[in-house]
Amino acid sequence: MKACYFYEPGKIKIEEVEIPQISDNELLIKVKATSICGTDMRIFNNGHFKIKSGEKRVLGHEIAGEIVKVGNAVKGFKEGMRVSVTTNIGCGVCEFCRDGYNNMCPDYEALGISINGGFQEYMRVPQIAIKGGNIFALPDNISYEEAAIIEPM
Repeated sequence: MKACYFYEPGKIKIEEVEIPQISDNELLIKVKATSICGTDMRIFNNGHFKIKSGEKRVLGHEIAGEIVKVGNAVKGFKEGMRVSVTTNIGCGVCEFCRDGYNNMCPDYEALGISINGGFQEYMRVPQIAIKGGNIFALPDNISYEEAAIIEPM
C-alpha cells in the first residue's frame, strides 16, 4: 500500500509499505477520504513537538473509511462498517477530559500527529482511540468526502 510520510519541515515522501497488522484490541480501516487542514500545513512547514527529530509520521487526521478488520477483543464494530475518525485522544482523567473537552487535554495523543493518520491506504486504529470514542458509524446518506470534514465542522 502507499503511505505519505512527513520526515521534517518541507519534506514528505510517498512510500510503498506493508498493510498494517492489528492486535486483538485494534481496528484496520481502508481509508476512503482524508482532508487536509491548517494543522497539516503547519506541521509540513514547521514540524510539531509530538513528532521528534528523526521520526517519520503519516499525517492526516480528518478521516473517513471502511472497517476491513476487527480485532478479536473489539466490541461494537464490524467489517464493512462505514466510519468517521476524530483525531484527539484525551487521557480520560484530567479535568478537561472529564468535562468532555479532550481537545484541551494536556496529555493528549492524536491520530495524524503522534500516531500515524489517514494519508495512507489502510490505517491501524489503536485501542486508545477505540476506547476514547474516536470512531463513529456513518449514516449511509453521508459520503466519505463529507465525513472527512466533520471534525472541523
